[in-house]
Order: sequence, then C-alpha cells, then structure tokens
Amino acid sequence: MMLRILAGVLLALVLLAGVLLVNTLRVSSAAAGAAGAVESPALEEAALRRLSAAISHRTVSSGDSAGAPAPFSAFHAFLQDAFPRVHAELTHRRIGGLSLLYEWPGTDTAAKPVLFLAHQDVVPAADPGAWTHPPFSGAIEAGYVWGRGAMDDKSSLMGWLEAVEQLLASGFRPARTVYLAFGHDEETGGEAGAREIARYLASRGVQLEFVLDEGGFVGRGLMPGLAAPVALVGIAEKGYLTVELTATEEGGHSSRPPERTAIGMVSRAVARLEENPFPGRLDGATEAMFDRLAPHLPFGQRLVVANRWLLEPVLVAALESRTNTAPLVRTTTAATVFSAGEKDNVLARHATAMMNLRILPGETVDATLERIELVIDDPRVQVRTTTAVEPSPTSSTTSPAWKLLERSIREVLGDEIVVAPYLLVAGTDSKHFAPLADDVYRFFALTVTPDDVVRFHGIDERIAVEDYANVIAIYRRILGNLSRLH
Repeated sequence: MMLRILAGVLLALVLLAGVLLVNTLRVSSAAAGAAGAVESPALEEAALRRLSAAISHRTVSSGDSAGAPAPFSAFHAFLQDAFPRVHAELTHRRIGGLSLLYEWPGTDTAAKPVLFLAHQDVVPAADPGAWTHPPFSGAIEAGYVWGRGAMDDKSSLMGWLEAVEQLLASGFRPARTVYLAFGHDEETGGEAGAREIARYLASRGVQLEFVLDEGGFVGRGLMPGLAAPVALVGIAEKGYLTVELTATEEGGHSSRPPERTAIGMVSRAVARLEENPFPGRLDGATEAMFDRLAPHLPFGQRLVVANRWLLEPVLVAALESRTNTAPLVRTTTAATVFSAGEKDNVLARHATAMMNLRILPGETVDATLERIELVIDDPRVQVRTTTAVEPSPTSSTTSPAWKLLERSIREVLGDEIVVAPYLLVAGTDSKHFAPLADDVYRFFALTVTPDDVVRFHGIDERIAVEDYANVIAIYRRILGNLSRLH
C-alpha cells in the first residue's frame, strides 16, 4: 500500500512538473509586428539650447499651491519666441491663470480628438550646492542636459512643441484634432491647471480618443535577468490618500505622565500601520506587464510567471520584498509629517502625524479608510482625510490607441524594444481627464536605470541628449501615425 501511495505521489509530481514546463515553454511574446522603417533621430543644437533655456525658468510649485506667476509668464514669453509657427498656426489660450491649451485642427473633423499632456511646473531644488551643475543652469555637459525639470517634465513639454514646430514647417496637418495641454500646478495636484482644462474641454462637449501623459519610461536593468530594454507605458495609476492622525491629552508636567501620552498614541498608530501593510495581490496593469515581459525573462523567472495559477504567492512575495517593486502589488503607507510638543519637560497636549497612502487600482478610498481605522484600533486617535483621489481606471492594451503608441515607439527605438503595460505608482495630471477618454496612457521616452530613479525630484536631474532626440522623434511618429488610428 505504501509503495502505491509513493508511486501515486511520484506520478503526480511528474505530471505537475510537466504542466509547469509546458506552460513555461508556451509563453511567447505578443505579436506586435515589425515596426517598419526605423527613424534615426537627429537633434539640432538649437533644440538643445531651447531645452536648456526652458530649464533655466524657475517655474517652481511647492507645498499646496503653484509658485509665483512671474516665472511662468516669462516662460510663456520664451515659448512664443522659441516656437513661432506653433503660436501663429495653433489656437492657444491660458486656462486657470497660468496653464496653456493649444488646439491643432485635424483633417477629419468628425474624428475624436487626442490630447497630449505635459506640465510646466517643477519641484524645488533643495541643496543646490550638492548638484554637479546648478539646478536651474540647464547645463549641456557630458552628453546630458542638466537641471530641475529635465526629467520631470519640461523635456516632454518642449519635445511636443519641437515636434509640432517641425511638422508645421513641412506643411503637415494631423489626421484628427490635437490638443496640447501644459498645466502649471501638476506637482501640487493640478487642481487649478489640468482640472480646469478638463472642465473647459467638457464644457465644449469634447470626448477624446485617448490621452497621453508622462509616467512610463524606458527601463534598463530594472529587473534581474531582464536584458532587453523595456518601454513601460502606464495604463493605470494608483490613488492618492493623505490622512491626519491626531490625539489630544490634558498635557501638564512631564514628571507626572499618563499611561499613554498623545505622542505615544499617535506613534503607536503609525507603528501599527507600518507593521500591518496592505495585502499584496497581482492583477490589472502589473499582471499585464508580467504577461508581456515573460518571454524575455530567464527560465526560472519565466516558469514562475507562466504558472501563476500555482506560484503567484511566490511572485507576489518576491515583489513585496523589494522597496521599488512592492508598490506594484499593494497599497503603500508612508508616515511623512510628525508634529508634537513644545518643551522637553512639558507633556504635549496634541500630537499629529500625516500618512500618505497610494491606493492600488481595484481598491477604494472608503475601503482604505476602513482598514486604517481597523488597524489602528484606538478610538483616542482621530483619523481625518485631507486629500483623496480614487485609483484610475485601467486602459486597454488591445485598443487602436495602444497599437499606435507601440508602433510609434518601436519605429524610433527599434524592434528589440519591449513595449509593456505598467502601473504608475505616482500621480499625474492625466487623472483629471479620465471622464473624457476611455484610454489614458502615460509614457515619456526617458531611459531610467536603477541609478537614475533617485534623480526624480532629487539631485542631479538630467536627460541624455540621445533620449531627448528620441522623445521628439517618437512624438513626431505619434502625430504622423494618427491617420492609422481606426
């Protein structure tokens, strides 16, 4: 009897191994088709100088509001001088005070228009002495353009204007109407800029074929064993929730402390939220990303991805174990501000902590708040919502718009590039336009390596000259390929 049981177990293991192997070998890349003739981008020195000049404009927003209007007005005047055809031939207007909206009529007025986004504002540049080049110098050195906004997001804004200016010079007209929207307060939520542009378009009855904003990038070396460069196109972005945790006590002399001080109560609440992270799961944009990457992974990783029916917990655990991949599979929680106390021998009457959460698509703000209360489990700690944005819908990876983007990227970067969907863990202005379009995508052809990730909002922000040439070329191809959008 024992031999029969062992034989049955052995047979089951052999069959299981066979199923795992077959599933792994059956993984193949999605048929994107050849890109056709690949464009070899060329970048004029004048375009580099214009980007350098754009970076020198200190269009800074910080805190909860956009910056002073004078730098933005100066930037607008610079754009008018730098791109004379754009400002002569496209309708353009200011919205929300400092945001810009351009309209380029297409040849097919019955077709839905498209919208391309970028933003004018940048975050402050802390510790300028630590930069290789001053943060607003726009220095062109060692094959890069350096400065705040080079990665986020003036290179995209300038890339769109360069592409349109070049196409206007050739007599080109797009197949459908094109909107270019450049908000002025994306870094503080886009409430006065992108939201007002979306309201303006909605008031005119505009429905969009698709939207393209910043967000994705060209990744190299971001995943162990993945040798191919990957153009990560965001098809969804996480929600945004900030809550304030507050506790109040009577205060008094520190020599007679209560069992739990206000500071202790809030600290305990923060610790509980950190010690009990949201559960991880693999679906939506992240699952679609692994489906597209699977054929390009080493055998062991491909085996796990191809057999998620059995090994998904292994994959999720591996992703959760790394700081840069955990946000792809769970709602994250971060304590960002703590305030309490006035003197070392006085009990604080009030203690406050700010927690910022990025909510995974498929979850909601209300459910997230319920879980926060459940984990804290202390009625003495009050939870107040200060900012709440639901996760975005997930856009299609089979739509004509997706195929247009994939083709355009590969026509510039070559057939070896892997174009994959992606979950954006940060936020963009595109969230304000979701009611106007079924498909919202996020991509900017900046090459990002593990060493580059810290440059976003950090020190030594820069863009490679080669990347900027690719940005302009891809934007030209997108505009040129609008005639294939059916």
